[in-house]
Amino acid sequence: MSYVLLVDDSPVILKILRHLATRIDHHDAVAAASLSQAKQIYQQNPDSCFAAVVDLTLPDASSADIVDYFVNARVPTIVLTGNFDEKLQNQLIQKGIVDYVRKEGRYSYEYAIDLVNRLSRNLRTRVLVVEDSKAVRSHIRHLLQTQLFEVLEAGNGLEALKVLKQHPDIRLLITDYQMPEMDGFELVLTLRHKLDRQDMVIIGLSSTEEANTSTRFIKNGANDFLSKPFNSEEFHCRINRNMDNLYLLERVQAMAYEDDLTGLPNRRWFYEHAEPALALTNQHHKPFCLALLSLDDYQALNDAYGRDLGDQLLTFFALELRESFPKQILARTGVEEFTIVFPGQDQEQCGELLNRFKQHIAVQAIEHGEEEIFITFTAGIASQPANSLDNFLLRANNCLLEAKRAGSNMIFGEE
Repeated sequence: MSYVLLVDDSPVILKILRHLATRIDHHDAVAAASLSQAKQIYQQNPDSCFAAVVDLTLPDASSADIVDYFVNARVPTIVLTGNFDEKLQNQLIQKGIVDYVRKEGRYSYEYAIDLVNRLSRNLRTRVLVVEDSKAVRSHIRHLLQTQLFEVLEAGNGLEALKVLKQHPDIRLLITDYQMPEMDGFELVLTLRHKLDRQDMVIIGLSSTEEANTSTRFIKNGANDFLSKPFNSEEFHCRINRNMDNLYLLERVQAMAYEDDLTGLPNRRWFYEHAEPALALTNQHHKPFCLALLSLDDYQALNDAYGRDLGDQLLTFFALELRESFPKQILARTGVEEFTIVFPGQDQEQCGELLNRFKQHIAVQAIEHGEEEIFITFTAGIASQPANSLDNFLLRANNCLLEAKRAGSNMIFGEE
């Protein structure tokens, strides 16, 4: 597994960093108290070192030695130091460190550790820099790449639209104001007709002295604005703040549409996605199938073994459903009930897929203490034409009730 190297000669600070490092996602934390110890750890497994959080004052190194070592090794390096030297800070930023954080209290340590999680998110984030000056584009690209963003470039607004068409997953756009063919204002207006603030962060740039440039950018839909020339530390702070807001909004939206136990979409998400799918299949006269699944004996198992096992069964079943039906519309819509929509598939195809899944799930053992527990499910399928999703759900539920009356581990469809 990849790791983050924490380097500080203070046992107290290393203890604080190790404690805070438990919040780092996807990476272990390894501590070192000197440059030589840090080198030894790194050399044992260089390819797995994701980032380094380093102090400048070490017993066996001068102020920049450890930075030079890890930056030259292409390891993203966060400097965490008690010494503030503006000249040294600027030199280290020029070398390509991620950030220079001063030890000014617990928040400083938290900020440094949170930077590691930002770097992980940035790896999956594409940024488009729209600027007609190649020199400025190159400078911004360098700043963003130190934060591990994937950077794309365009020389004006029209080029930017072409790049966005090729890469619709771009989450951050940084655009200059004065450019040929299409300027920054027009680009922002064009994009905001299609993309909301929660879809993409837009930051405007300009060296013009016009007083209303920043307000025009913001009113046209930009999230933020920076005047050129800008300080690199301010640049990173603005980027981090806006992207943190975007990720927070995404998380809030996910919580609104996600079942917190199983991670599957919830009933609200299901309706918002299943109804358009039904309308589309009706429009093109294609088959539409809906299945309602219920875990057999769930309440009895929950009562006998406790809620922890009940949660384990639901989580396990949800994971198996997700892996077995990756292309279908799937959601947890009740306590032990799950709904699957099969757009474009008829009842025979739906029944075949569910029977195959029934055979698979019946032989999957769930370990609980020294016991192995096996689960089954019962399902009802609705497939006849209908204009309403609620009608499909009602008929699938009627089939499910019939199947339950006939016994467990059965799949009933409409005749």
